[in-house]
Amino acid sequence: MLWRWIKKAPPADTYLQHKLDEHATAKMDFMAQQQRQMDQTTAADQLYDRHVQQKQQAEQHRYEKYQRYFADSGMHQRNN
Repeated sequence: MLWRWIKKAPPADTYLQHKLDEHATAKMDFMAQQQRQMDQTTAADQLYDRHVQQKQQAEQHRYEKYQRYFADSGMHQRNN
């Protein structure tokens, strides 16, 4: 019984090569997945940074607009 199983088994070097190939493939897949995840994180960070920058620019623009409005209308003199 054992002898039949041994005769059907692939040679040891073929088996080891197969396992090494499996391991290398799994490692390459894992590294590719990590790289994709880092790329997605970087893209998300850039999108958020752009959003924050646009928000700050809008806030600055609004501040300058109100500053001009109050300067033109003389409102700042009435409050003092």
